[in-house]
Amino acid sequence: MSIKRWIAGAGLVALTGALGACGADAPATDSTPAQEVALTQSATPPQEATASSSAAPSEQAPSEAAPTRSVAPKDDAPKPAEAVPPVLTGKRWGTIVRVDSFEGGLSLLDGGRLTEVDGDEGRQLFAPTPLGGKKYLIKSYQRGSTSPLCWRVHNPNTNEPLSVRGATCNANDRNQQFVIDPDKRGDATVYLISNQSAYLRTSASNGLIMEELGDNPPVSYFKINDNGAAPRN
Repeated sequence: MSIKRWIAGAGLVALTGALGACGADAPATDSTPAQEVALTQSATPPQEATASSSAAPSEQAPSEAAPTRSVAPKDDAPKPAEAVPPVLTGKRWGTIVRVDSFEGGLSLLDGGRLTEVDGDEGRQLFAPTPLGGKKYLIKSYQRGSTSPLCWRVHNPNTNEPLSVRGATCNANDRNQQFVIDPDKRGDATVYLISNQSAYLRTSASNGLIMEELGDNPPVSYFKINDNGAAPRN
């Protein structure tokens, strides 16, 4: 072999080795599967990053709930009105008896005053007729009669006490506007009867009178016993 040909062959080998070394340093044009996995894990789309930053409440640490205060409901509902006894509707009449009385009951004597009797004289059937509130006209009848007289406070303008007498019924007359207040004694309903702060009560010396009691409690209560339908007038 000639010296020139050997030199040319050696130079070709050296050039090939240099090219191989340069190929090892150059970046690969195709990504390997391992490189694709690494790129996928490190790259997060903006939408997914936003969603992960606003985690659901269940994924976050639970916050302490604010204490609740229980408020009792207001009792603003209107209360139902108490039922009015039939004998206080003006549509029925009845007898009136003083509690603890030894007499038969109240009677409005013809041409006279209200008193207690144990017979059948006078007008002994009464129909309290509502005027509004607790005020009533107290109509008085004889049994079988349809023409009433009404209770009226009578002032004798003397040292004698006030009393109750019969008068033509007049709802505008204040002396005929009686207040009937219910009360309870055991299971029984009893009533106080008054007119302009004067209460109907019994007196040892004057019988039934109307008296302002001041600081003293009322001393006479009355029962009203239903005796059926009253005349319509």
